[in-house]
Amino acid sequence: MNQQNRMIKIIHTLLNLDIVHSDEGVNLLAEEIGALLNVQECSIFVYEKEKLAFRLIGTSILDRRFVKQFKIKEFQVPSIQDLKRGSSVFLEKKALEDENRKFESENLLICPILDDGLLDSLIFLGDESPEKLQALDIKNYDFFRILGKIIRLSIENRLLYENVGKLLGLTRLSDVVTKTEAISELYERSLKMTCDVLNVENGSIWLANAEGDLEIGYWYGLNENQLLKRTIPVGHGMVGWCYKHKKPMLSISVKKDPRAALDMLAVDIKSSIAVPLFHENEIFGVIILINRKDQELYRPYKHFDEFDLALLEDFAARISLIVSKMTYYNQLSKDYKELSELSASNESLLETQKEQVNLLKNITAINRAMRESYDIQNIYTILLLGATEYAGLGFDRAMLLAKDIKSQTLIPRYWMARREQEGTRGSGSATGKYGNLSQHLREKAIMTDLKEYESDKLRNRVFPYKSHAIFEKAVLRKKIVQVTPEMIREWGNEYRELKNLLETDHFIVVPLVGRLETVAVLIVDHFSSQRVVKPHLIESLKIFADNAGLALENVLNYDELRAKTLTLERQTSLLNYHREFSQSILESLDVAIVVLDRENKIREWNRRAETLFQRAKEQVLGMGFDMLGPAVFDLLNVADRVYEVKNTILLTKYEYSGKESKQYLDIKFTPLRSLEMARIEGIIIMFDDVTQKKLLEDEIHRQEKLASLGEMSARVAHEIRNPLSVIGGFANRLINSIETEMKEKSLRYLAILNSEVERLEGIVEEILEFSRPRQRLEFVEFNISDVIEDLRILYQDKAEEKGIRLTTDIAGEMLFGDKRRIKQALINLIQNALEAGVTFVSINGYRQDAYYYCEIKNDGEKISESVVKNLFSPFFTTKVTGTGLGLPISKKIIEEEHGGKIFIHGVGDQKVKETVFVVQLPIENHPIGTT
Repeated sequence: MNQQNRMIKIIHTLLNLDIVHSDEGVNLLAEEIGALLNVQECSIFVYEKEKLAFRLIGTSILDRRFVKQFKIKEFQVPSIQDLKRGSSVFLEKKALEDENRKFESENLLICPILDDGLLDSLIFLGDESPEKLQALDIKNYDFFRILGKIIRLSIENRLLYENVGKLLGLTRLSDVVTKTEAISELYERSLKMTCDVLNVENGSIWLANAEGDLEIGYWYGLNENQLLKRTIPVGHGMVGWCYKHKKPMLSISVKKDPRAALDMLAVDIKSSIAVPLFHENEIFGVIILINRKDQELYRPYKHFDEFDLALLEDFAARISLIVSKMTYYNQLSKDYKELSELSASNESLLETQKEQVNLLKNITAINRAMRESYDIQNIYTILLLGATEYAGLGFDRAMLLAKDIKSQTLIPRYWMARREQEGTRGSGSATGKYGNLSQHLREKAIMTDLKEYESDKLRNRVFPYKSHAIFEKAVLRKKIVQVTPEMIREWGNEYRELKNLLETDHFIVVPLVGRLETVAVLIVDHFSSQRVVKPHLIESLKIFADNAGLALENVLNYDELRAKTLTLERQTSLLNYHREFSQSILESLDVAIVVLDRENKIREWNRRAETLFQRAKEQVLGMGFDMLGPAVFDLLNVADRVYEVKNTILLTKYEYSGKESKQYLDIKFTPLRSLEMARIEGIIIMFDDVTQKKLLEDEIHRQEKLASLGEMSARVAHEIRNPLSVIGGFANRLINSIETEMKEKSLRYLAILNSEVERLEGIVEEILEFSRPRQRLEFVEFNISDVIEDLRILYQDKAEEKGIRLTTDIAGEMLFGDKRRIKQALINLIQNALEAGVTFVSINGYRQDAYYYCEIKNDGEKISESVVKNLFSPFFTTKVTGTGLGLPISKKIIEEEHGGKIFIHGVGDQKVKETVFVVQLPIENHPIGTT
């Protein structure tokens, strides 16, 4: 079977294998990979961060008993740093530690799988032929990375399925505890089911006794001999800490948190979670679970996590709620029994107790109906029907307000009024017809359309609960508020606002509280019947509100979990699209792109880079940039400098000698920053081939030089003619003086000849300096203040001879350039200033933004605008002596060689009295067209 068909088979295998629910799927996957690569052995290892080890999860030929048991510690993996950089490693089995030589093949190739730049998994390939393994190319890297991502996602999906199972177990627990009649049975059954749902080895419930200590009351997975202490003081160990601080606690390792391992139980504690139990906001005990059981399927860690802690908190809240209900129910039953004995004198009280008991039964039925639904609209309907049915809570009207956390407001949603006749009250028609109130509410909710209860009076109504006197108590303090006419008269506008909306001054505001906070608010009243609300109804409403809040919260959490799952799937699809789109853009760019990491290893290489460097992408990925040869060594030095300056560096018209020809490139070195912008992760280098542009510019420059050659020749002839005339005249005189033996006159003539020859040599030197092509520059880092100080000392005597005050005010700054050439340019400007100045010459230097400015001022006659236009032209001068090449040479050094500027400040400005030459040099500089 060819490789393409084998790849298709692996994809088909992935589609059919149940990697999520079975470890055997990974073994079959390893067999297919081995067959694809034509090797005898393939083993798949995943990295366990907390164990700092790679664990075997699938193999083609090893003993399957090693799966999940065999692990290699990170420090025992040979060449681990190369693997972390994405490079495969070949080795012989004997290079491994003795304990890790479980592979059947004597020759191994370790292939790394990286996820977001981090080593995530390893694939060990084995074969008796070392040549076959060494011939396997890095081109399989992307294939392995995709397989690694699929395996990692499968493991994460296992955890997700496990958590979904726990959530379903939460529903089963509610059914169990609500059907339990005795508190002791409640503790025992709920503890056992909690341990089963969360898959733990043992658990226990500790309850506060009359002495204020904590006493173990119930346990699961333990025997009497393992109970070292039956009573502990508050604050002792993990249980005591949880009780004292009234907070849940998670311990993933006894080594990190020894509180769970105190001398309470004779068990080997590895991980534990503990949650307080509350009744009426008062803590009465703690439930603790110890050690997760081993399970058949592989999972990356065995300790408890935050999700387990959250589930246990929910379990504890349900247990606490049922304990409260049973305590209250037992108390009511006790009171009912006592009242039965006094029935003759206490008939009214007895009737009240019966109402309470019936009311609690109705509340239990309503709660059961809500818990059996996972549709939020259906739960809203059951809630409103239960509040208004005679067989339920019996209120005339009920209004549901949904909580909007983002805007911190309550939004009225539905307002239901009972449609039954008063005559049906107490007849028990619902339970009589259906035999079960819970069934009656479920069936009636299906036939009820909530849109009929969207009142026009509620449209566009919102109540900010933080600033509202009533809703602040209900939502934030979780208190039931019974509003009376007296309260409305006393407290004013906010109470009257609700009175006007409800058209009654007797109503009850009930917060529906979830595990931690209020999720909605219910307003009920006896608008039509005007019945008086009895105190026991308020107490019963607390139980009803807590159960309704938990039911609503469970459904909202379920909807949120489902929405997040869908969002995650969409984001994954979008991420894949963006990755492919970005790669397409990168490959379509007309410039070569090379991305280096901090170790100068090549991480990206586009199509234009392949053309420029004549290397395929598969050949260079993961390879050091210096492997491209000596032609890139200077570029590596510039790349290293990017880490120092932390900014972009640009080389223009860089001369690069490739394999076949010389090219000119514009090269930009840009730092590759992390998302937080705190660290430079690498360098992005863009190569733009400007060879044709450079050749065209050179040709234009050559043509311009040829065009100006005629003009220059005329000026050169004029400049040279004068000294030649002098030389010729004095040579004739010298001949005559020699013939007449006039020695002194002859020596004077010789001195004049020598002076004119030196002047002629100076003219020729300046002409050569100006006309010669750009020479190779020696760029170094130097302090500009040192250069200015040297020039001040050089010209101080000359200035004093002319009676000129020479001053400097230089801010020290490190520049990068050819120190000798910059010094020559400044000499020309300072010398001109001393010749033109009258009383002073000043040299000032300062930094502004990314440039350094040097100003050379003198108080001589200002230069006119007409002169300025020709001032930098060759052979133009306003002096009696001189060639007129000093300023053009300075301009060439500053602008052409160093990328700066030279100009005259304040020309034509009457406010500027001095002549000011300004030299502008870049701080971060690079030689133009050279290295």
